[in-house]
Amino acid sequence: MELVEAASPVFGRHGTFSPRYGWLKTAYDQVSANPLAFSHDDAPTKMGVGKNMVDSIKFWGEATKIITRANSTKNKSIYPTLWGETFLADDGLDPYLEDPGTLWILHWLLSAPTSLAPVWWLTFNTFPAVEFTQEQLETYIVNQIGQIREWEKAKDGSLAPFKQKSEKTVIKDVAQLLHMYGVEQRGNAPLEDVFNSPFRQLQIIQKSEFSGIPRFVTGRKPGLTPQIIAFIVFDYLSRVKNTSVSNIAMHVLAGRAGGPGNTLKLSRDDLTDSLMQVSSEKTFQVQDSASGIQQLYWKGDPETNARNLLEDYYNKKLSEDFVPGFAADLAVNDHERAA
Repeated sequence: MELVEAASPVFGRHGTFSPRYGWLKTAYDQVSANPLAFSHDDAPTKMGVGKNMVDSIKFWGEATKIITRANSTKNKSIYPTLWGETFLADDGLDPYLEDPGTLWILHWLLSAPTSLAPVWWLTFNTFPAVEFTQEQLETYIVNQIGQIREWEKAKDGSLAPFKQKSEKTVIKDVAQLLHMYGVEQRGNAPLEDVFNSPFRQLQIIQKSEFSGIPRFVTGRKPGLTPQIIAFIVFDYLSRVKNTSVSNIAMHVLAGRAGGPGNTLKLSRDDLTDSLMQVSSEKTFQVQDSASGIQQLYWKGDPETNARNLLEDYYNKKLSEDFVPGFAADLAVNDHERAA
């Protein structure tokens, strides 16, 4: 998958704030009560934050797919998605992000198509280095964005010309990504930011103990359990599936841009071991094909497997309306109308 297929050209909307504990719950609660909550002058008071943080809360809510805008550009309404309802409702799976597995799912949704975080997508999916300086990552991202001539679809379905963003804006996104995962190099993060940045728990990027520069942490990481990995694999398959097949090569899951291997920084062996731990003859299995290529085979559709894995992990039955994948990206009311 290419960047222009996987992401929308969205830059700099975080307002230099990382998502903080409580922000996604706030975003969900606010738009559940009032779809125009973010447009009101009293939004900072109701959300208990400064005025400059309101837009940041809205961006992170949209980027993690727990809220979504109305389809019409004239309509400023924002609605909870099925992801938001499933996880962040008061009786949801994890409304206060107490389970690290939930953070891994949100990390995945940040890059899952259609992503509103192209710098994040490039960093985790196509940036070739394991250990790197901030300047190296900045140079790579700026060059990749600078090569794009057409991005996002026009009304007729074709790709529309892309108006390049300033290099300064793109670099701010790189700095924010490193700050969000806890490895900023320039200056020191305020102590409040360190304690309020939940994605630092993932430890997917850390400073090398030898060089002191950022490096991706490959392999198993805190909270990244076999069930969570398998859920993300099947959510991914639900987004890219070919309905005529029910298998995929493990090296594709591990190596394809936009896939779970790159996004989670897991090797083929890591994915294979995790899937085998939660597989069964009734659901899915990893086996060698007749040609000797290691494949994941599944029964039923990817959405059903993803749903079952989520129910097993959280030990809770989900609403019948919840279908992982693109369907869960929709606003709750959109899903109701579609049904």
